[in-house]
Formats: sequence, C-alpha cells, structure tokens
Amino acid sequence: LSLFVHCQSFLHSFQTTPPTCSFKYPKQCMPGLSNQQKNIFSSFGNGDASDLKAEEEEVLMRVSLSVCNTCSVDDTVQLIQNYLQSFPFSAVLPVQPLSYLPKEDGMGVSVSFLRKKTQEKSSYDGGIDFTIQLDDTDEDKGSRVDIVARRNSQGQYISKMFSEKMIVKAFVNGLNYGENNQNGSRVGLGYDELLETCSVESIFHKW
Repeated sequence: LSLFVHCQSFLHSFQTTPPTCSFKYPKQCMPGLSNQQKNIFSSFGNGDASDLKAEEEEVLMRVSLSVCNTCSVDDTVQLIQNYLQSFPFSAVLPVQPLSYLPKEDGMGVSVSFLRKKTQEKSSYDGGIDFTIQLDDTDEDKGSRVDIVARRNSQGQYISKMFSEKMIVKAFVNGLNYGENNQNGSRVGLGYDELLETCSVESIFHKW
C-alpha cells in the first residue's frame, strides 16, 4: 500500500502529461522535467542503456556513398567492409598502440586505443567505432550506404581528440585522393574497385 501511495504521489508531481514520443529513448521528449525525473521515467522505456550510450557518443565523421544503378548493395557493403578491415589505422598513428576488429554483424570495425593496464585502469582507452549503415531515406537518389564514425569514450580519462582527428582525416583524404604521403591519406584494400562500384556523395567530419 505504501509503495502504491509513493508511486501515486510521484506521478502527481508531473504538472503536465509528457507528450507522445516518437523517439526511441523517451528522455529526448522531456525538456521540462528534471534529470532525476527523466532517468526514472525513461527506465520504463525499451531502450537498452548500452544502446543509449552509443547513440549519445559524438559523430566524428559521416561519409555517404551512392551505389551505381547496376551494382548490388550487398556486394558494395562487402567491399566497404573489406576496405575498413584492411585500412592501415596503425600506420596513421605509429606511436599510439591500438587494435581494430570487425564488428560481429560484419557492418564495420571497432578501433580501440590501448594503454598499459594498471590496477585502476583497463588496457582500453576509448576509440572510434566505424559503422556501415544503409540509407534509404531518399529512394529517388537510388541506393546509398553511409560510413559513420562515432567516438567511443569508454575507459577514457583523457580526451583522445588528436588521435581521433588524425584517423578521421587520413580516412577522408584516402577516399578523396587515394594514397598520398604528402597529405597523410591512406587507403584500404580494394580502393579502385570500391570507387568503381560507388561514388562519394557527401562527407561530413568534425575537422
């Protein structure tokens, strides 16, 4: 009975009914509520906490690729995946220890910055998640595939912005100019075949 009274009192504290929310995570639709109320209310939603953190991580880069009319989207995605897996991330930052592994779903790679493990800190120092996303928002423009790079701040105590900048710029310059030591661009395997299958439609990056 006391729990029922407490819940009734809590719900009564909302002066207005929260608007119907079309977002996956209800927090985005509650600008008038306190942080505590947002956290409690959103705990009843369907969003997983790890998914929410991934959504909130900053987008560092988004490359939109237009697939040629006679090309298969599935084949193009595989070419992009091979390109990402073979991209020489470690050559861009020879002093920064890192690892990069393909995602379990085969739609991107996870680049992890490494450090010496201690009792207080793990060996992971954040990183960048490169994800392949199918873009069907505008069917008139044909098939498009996006490469999205998001910051992974898990385990970070100090920002790795310089490392992020070097990797993103090398990746973008590689798509624009090919491998060129003068501007620090790098390419993965199948660069020429990839550009025969799709063209770069737009590029956004933080730097």
